[in-house]
Amino acid sequence: PDAALHMLAAKVGAAAVVDAELPLPVLTAVVDQHTRRAHTQHDRMQRLQHALYELNRQRMALDQHATVSLANAQGVVIDTSPQHVALTGHAIEQLIGAHLCEPRPGKAAPELPATALQIAKEAGLWRGRVQLTRADLAPCWVDATLVPFVNPQGEVYRYLLARSNVTQQVTDALAIDRLRQSELDTASTIQSTL
Repeated sequence: PDAALHMLAAKVGAAAVVDAELPLPVLTAVVDQHTRRAHTQHDRMQRLQHALYELNRQRMALDQHATVSLANAQGVVIDTSPQHVALTGHAIEQLIGAHLCEPRPGKAAPELPATALQIAKEAGLWRGRVQLTRADLAPCWVDATLVPFVNPQGEVYRYLLARSNVTQQVTDALAIDRLRQSELDTASTIQSTL
C-alpha cells in the first residue's frame, strides 16, 4: 500500500495495514493474528472498565460511611472527601495541603499524632481515636485508620486516611462520666454528713 493508504488507515484507527497481494493463507494468518490481538485488548479494556466501576462504587460507599483523605508520601493531604469538609467546617483550601501530623501555617490543624505515619509505614496501618478541632473551634472525635500504599520497592507513595465520626458517642460517654462523678460527689457528701 502507498503512503496515502497508510495515512487513511491511521486516521480511521486501523490496527494494521497489510498488502492484499499476499498469498491467501499468509493474509488469513495476518488477519487472524490481528483479530486475536484486538479481542485480547478488548477483553483487557472490559476488565479494566469493570475494575474501575467497582473501585468507584467502593469509594462511593466509603465516602458515604466515613470521611476519606489521600496524602502523599510526606503526609501532605492531596485530596479529601466533601464529607470531611462538612465534618470539620474548614474550607477545602485549608484541608488540601495540610500535613496529617505537623502544623502548617494557614492550614487546618494536624489530625494525627506525630508518630502515626511512621507506625503506619512499619506496621502496615495506624488506628486510633483522635480529637479534631472544627473551624468553629468545637471539638469532634473520629475513629481513624491510616493505611500506606507501598510500591514494589517497599517505599510509601501515598496514604489513605479513613475516619468515622464518633462525636456523639464520645460526648454521651463524657456526659455519663460527669453524671457518675456528680453522683459520687453527692454520695460522698451524704456519707460525710452522716
